[in-house]
Amino acid sequence: MKFGAETEGFITDPVYEGKSLAGMIDLIRTGKIAGGNVLYAHLGGQLALNAYSGM
Repeated sequence: MKFGAETEGFITDPVYEGKSLAGMIDLIRTGKIAGGNVLYAHLGGQLALNAYSGM
């Protein structure tokens, strides 16, 4: 969540978008996705943040 906000300026929720972004970053860092372009489809996430306001 923090990485996406700091580097690209988009907000993710801590469950679905946050986990999918973390998974994609892990695949890139471990070399399982290498040598090409990667498209991450950010489908929102900020709308769900109200459900996690107590975190």
